[in-house]
Amino acid sequence: MTDMDKTNHRMLAIAKQNMVESGERDQLMQLLRTRLLECGWRDQVVMECKDV
Repeated sequence: MTDMDKTNHRMLAIAKQNMVESGERDQLMQLLRTRLLECGWRDQVVMECKDV
């Protein structure tokens, strides 16, 4: 792992921690769930899995 990779990994970890602490991660996850449900994504995935 290069120094740049290590730096990027640390920055990502800090960003994730900040999102968890602020509650923003939960808000984004809920928004994602809502949007996926609205567009029928889950139903499409279930149908695709049945075809396999």
